[in-house]
Amino acid sequence: MPLKPSQTRNILMKAKQAKEKNEPHLFKIKNYKCMAKTWKRDFKVGNRSASKIYETLDEDGYTILVITEWGDIGEESKIYTAQQKIYKAQEQKFKPDAIAMAPKLEDVFFLDCKGKTSQAWLGWVNERDYQKYWKAISKLDMKMRIYFYIEESNEIWYHGLRDPYKEPHFQTIPQPDAEVYVIPHGELMLYKKLSA
Repeated sequence: MPLKPSQTRNILMKAKQAKEKNEPHLFKIKNYKCMAKTWKRDFKVGNRSASKIYETLDEDGYTILVITEWGDIGEESKIYTAQQKIYKAQEQKFKPDAIAMAPKLEDVFFLDCKGKTSQAWLGWVNERDYQKYWKAISKLDMKMRIYFYIEESNEIWYHGLRDPYKEPHFQTIPQPDAEVYVIPHGELMLYKKLSA
């Protein structure tokens, strides 16, 4: 169940106040149950999306080496808490979801999977994550792509990270737990429209 507009406004106001105090991840979220449901739903969307992306790339002849396992989220599994969100926000490691390799190694790249329920969220990426990816590829001689699976349209899109020598600057949108980059539509490529 999505947050009510009043809950969203309250969380954004607290996030803004915390940011002004230079404590962006230390604000308290009152409605933990609602947030846990949202994170659990997002996790499931991400899990389904990663599967669709990996299956599609595999069908197209890519070998996928999974680095980050999505796992399963059951009733007894760990659901994000505010403390876990804070820890993740402070984590500075570059950890893409996988490495994809074309049959003759003519195309090799790191990839990160993003699941979106609607076309309206296409191109939204956590700024912190994007910066980690950019810093890593600026030191490595390897490409990085962010793949988006859009559930409502059954499409896969991707974005190739920008020039590794020129720091990226996108429009940002403040969210309760982080700033979000909005990648311009001109930098997103439709990879494939999947059949139903």
